[in-house]
Formats: sequence, C-alpha cells, structure tokens
Amino acid sequence: MLRLPFPCQQIYFFGDFWCHQMSERSFFINGNQMPICARCFGIFMGVSFGTISSIIVKMRIDEKIHKRVLAILFIGYAPLMIDSLGQINGLWISINPIRLITGVVAGISFGLILSTLIDVIEKYTLIRKTK
Repeated sequence: MLRLPFPCQQIYFFGDFWCHQMSERSFFINGNQMPICARCFGIFMGVSFGTISSIIVKMRIDEKIHKRVLAILFIGYAPLMIDSLGQINGLWISINPIRLITGVVAGISFGLILSTLIDVIEKYTLIRKTK
C-alpha cells in the first residue's frame, strides 16, 4: 500500500471526519477517489456559493426573519431528505449526479442562513453597544 504525503493525509483525514467516503458514492479524479462523497462535495460547494451570494442578496432582518430562515432551510433540504430517505428505504438507488445536485441545493441554503445569522449577530451586537 502506498503511503500518502502528509498534506494529502490531512485532506483525507478531514474527509473521513465529515463523510463516510464510500467509493461507490464518490467521484474519482485521475483514478483517485476524492476525500468526500458526491453529496458532501455538493454541500461544501453549495455552502461556499451560498455564502458568497449572500453578499449580493441580503435577507431583511426583522421580526419575521425566523419564518424566512425556516422556509429557506425546508426548500433547500427537502430534495436531499427525499433522496436520502428514498434510498435508505429501498425505494430507489440514487446516483452521484443527483447526490451532487441535492448537496449543492442544501449547501446553498445553509450558506445563505449562515451569512444571515452572522448579520443578525452583528446587528444585535451593534444595538447592545449603543445602549
């Protein structure tokens, strides 16, 4: 068995921490399995995209923000949950492109919510400092 260089070991260790790393659910690049599965890869891509896009699209922070947050989370995670539960219950076998897409959608919603949460904390902190 070949031993990976230390930086590569750390990348795969990080992947092992977050993901099951099942080879049949992972993408391969030049014959090498990625350190995370297709769905986790989609989630990480989506979180990055959602966080960056939240710079452009700001959510209004008011008394109804919790309803918008719940709606975004439901819409973002529903496809992932449907696909995962269908596969777990043996209704279908999911494929990597579907896993990637559902991961991206869920990740985008999480990235948007994460950025909004940071905005809420900043706003709350500013309000407390002015009192």
